[in-house]
Amino acid sequence: RRALGALEKERDERVMHVAETARARLEGDARHHTLMLELRAHEAAIAEGEAALSSSAAELEERTRELERQLDELAETLRDQGASVDRARDEVRAIEGRLERVEGRHKRIEIERRALLDVARRKLGPAGGALPPEMVGPLAELDAREAALRPELEEARATLEAARALRDAAVSARELTHQRALEVRARRDAFTNRRTQELA
Repeated sequence: RRALGALEKERDERVMHVAETARARLEGDARHHTLMLELRAHEAAIAEGEAALSSSAAELEERTRELERQLDELAETLRDQGASVDRARDEVRAIEGRLERVEGRHKRIEIERRALLDVARRKLGPAGGALPPEMVGPLAELDAREAALRPELEEARATLEAARALRDAAVSARELTHQRALEVRARRDAFTNRRTQELA
């Protein structure tokens, strides 16, 4: 096998020598001047095309690498944003639970107040009148409890609204990054296909 390889190498060298010798003779013969000019122009065009193809392939490869780098960064951003969305959703659920408890306390106060007033109306009858003395204290206590609870209720509602806004913003930011990643991936695939076609 080594001997065969040596023979093939020797053959190729002889072919190259014959070609170079023949070309030198042709170039020295005025009768083939036009032919040699055309041959040189053809060779120059081939070399230029090969250089352009090499440059284009290198440029496509560089752009593909840059898009791959962007995709890596976007993937990391998506992971961070996903964690932010999860935290925001957990915060919303926690505040919703707190608000539900406060609203439950407020609702119980309203139920007690209505029940107390219903008893008072039955006692007073159709004629109506002032609230029975024994009910003034309990009603005042319920009013005080409701007044004390109102700031906590309003604060919980406002906090929930703000938390929902932050959650929605986090979701929107993640969606925008996801769309950006899809666009970059599409561009990367397009450059990869072009590079494959040009190298084919």
